[in-house]
Amino acid sequence: MGQCLMQHLASQLGLSSSQSGGERSSIIEQLIGAGLPLAELLQQQQSAQ
Repeated sequence: MGQCLMQHLASQLGLSSSQSGGERSSIIEQLIGAGLPLAELLQQQQSAQ
């Protein structure tokens, strides 16, 4: 599940794990780590509306 979410978020950000280098992938992982709680909050807000 987590991997699927990561790939989905990466594609949403216009980033592909296949074309990212070592350094860049770690940056992407940090972005995704920060984005996961945000995505969950957005989903909760959308479902509340």
